[in-house]
Amino acid sequence: LGQGGFGDCYLGEFLGRSVVSKRLRFHYERERYMKHLLYEASIWRRLNHPNIVPFLGLPSIDGLPHLMSPFMKNSTADDFVKKNPDVNRVQLLVQITQGLEHMHMQDPPIIHGDLKAVSV
Repeated sequence: LGQGGFGDCYLGEFLGRSVVSKRLRFHYERERYMKHLLYEASIWRRLNHPNIVPFLGLPSIDGLPHLMSPFMKNSTADDFVKKNPDVNRVQLLVQITQGLEHMHMQDPPIIHGDLKAVSV
């Protein structure tokens, strides 16, 4: 599906549903890779909000753990706006902000760290 700064995303199927699996790139040692992946999973699994893509698990694929989430047909806010140019952009921003607020209200607060239209 694509590449980001830390990993690659793949489209797959799990229990009869389309999913996205994210694998971090192995550009540093395995131990650091595993710590980062487990840290990201531990944060994501705490979040339960209608405006945040749910965490489905951390399966091992080809011997490497992957972060798994449902496949979202509109992918990102950027893709959604391009496919729906008449969308109420203010309402879309409100929904994104509600998801971010939920993250910031956690104890300790969770910071997205990569906020842009192609990553939400």
